[in-house]
Amino acid sequence: MEIEILSRETIRPNTPTPPHLRWHRLSALDQLAPQMTIHLVLFYPMNGGDQSPPAHREAVLKTSLSRLLTSFYPLAGRLRREGPPPNGTASVECTDEGVPFTVARADIELESVLQDDKRYIKHYDQFVPRDRSQTDFGDPLLHLQLTHFSCASSALGICLSHQVADGSSWALLLKAWSNSARFGVVGPQLTPRFTATSIFPPINLLRPQSSPPPLTASSTRAGSSSARARSND
Repeated sequence: MEIEILSRETIRPNTPTPPHLRWHRLSALDQLAPQMTIHLVLFYPMNGGDQSPPAHREAVLKTSLSRLLTSFYPLAGRLRREGPPPNGTASVECTDEGVPFTVARADIELESVLQDDKRYIKHYDQFVPRDRSQTDFGDPLLHLQLTHFSCASSALGICLSHQVADGSSWALLLKAWSNSARFGVVGPQLTPRFTATSIFPPINLLRPQSSPPPLTASSTRAGSSSARARSND
């Protein structure tokens, strides 16, 4: 199986994030989460219900994603070491830098991949837009790859930072994106509420630790005397 990269672009929110929302504080639980990405591949067989060409579906996904990022604006930002007070707290800077979106083409039918998954499972990482599972400060928090199969079916590979999303966040994100693609709106019931910091306030994990006081001659002699006293007991 060969996969050819057709294009790469960055999708940004269709409405700029207001200045007062520039910094998204991570909760204590999010700060303690490992800096890794969670990978997911969704397969969409071409059936009788959707006869639209791949280019049309690609355009719908990009447009709906841009609309989605207006509500899920932290996903278009970057994790920074320096944020608002207290200094050193890891936060997401919501700069609208965007989400990398890759389009690829596979020289095989989706049915062959699904029916012989033991053979092709080692190639599943080709449907994922990142070649490593760890994220660094300044990296995009969300990566997407749309792969078209020769039968006009598709696969959507998603890489999402674990520090900004858990399982329930995944479910909300996918449902909201689906709503945006089908109906043109995210909907108030699917708009995220960023309230985790009110329950688990951020902690300063990056503050340098104070060094222990230097040893003095008197403390060294006192320590040696104590050691000798214990050894003589």
